[in-house]
Amino acid sequence: MKDLMVYLKTTDTCQLHCDHCFTNGKNGKKGWFDVDKTIDFFNRLKQAKPEFRNANVSFHGGEPLLAPAEMMTEVWHHVSPLWENLWWSVQTNLTFELNSDKLFVLDKICNKSWGTSWDRNIRWPNSKKEQLSGRQS
Repeated sequence: MKDLMVYLKTTDTCQLHCDHCFTNGKNGKKGWFDVDKTIDFFNRLKQAKPEFRNANVSFHGGEPLLAPAEMMTEVWHHVSPLWENLWWSVQTNLTFELNSDKLFVLDKICNKSWGTSWDRNIRWPNSKKEQLSGRQS
């Protein structure tokens, strides 16, 4: 049985500007992924590679949760039926205020399957950046 892993880049931008990051951080291209093209891609992928039974789609970025939750929800709604065993995840910096939209993505869509990275004095090299995380010094 073959497994499929897709990183779905929702945006090129991020609210941080970490020295170690491979994206352009807050200087990244502004905007979001195209929902219709993304759904079309997954439909064509399923037709071209029907042998995949297990799949993981991981929201990625930049900071993927900067994209509107409605866009992520629409893709999830249309793509989820394509594979027998499809799970969703997100790779996030967790450096934003949680609201009901973000919680829906984290809890419902990603079923609490999310990851983050943190390196003391790298991710938040100064108190201004650290305060974005909600951490107490």
